[in-house]
Amino acid sequence: MYINDGWKYAKAQILELYLNGKTPGSISGVTGVPRIRIEHELQKAADKHPELLSRHMAARYPSQRRRAADVDPRLLLEV
Repeated sequence: MYINDGWKYAKAQILELYLNGKTPGSISGVTGVPRIRIEHELQKAADKHPELLSRHMAARYPSQRRRAADVDPRLLLEV
């Protein structure tokens, strides 16, 4: 039995959220597509295009230099 879970219709939105650093669980909450289906499809896409995983990780874990640039310099001097 096939259940229409909305992957086909939400694929572009799911990929956009994934590349913005969101987890499959949070994407599932936004789109309504089951987390397991999202993980499976993203794994297949990452196997075909390894740069997807690196872009996801770069968005999920920004560099310390970029984080430090957003901090007020006066706060750094007080520490």
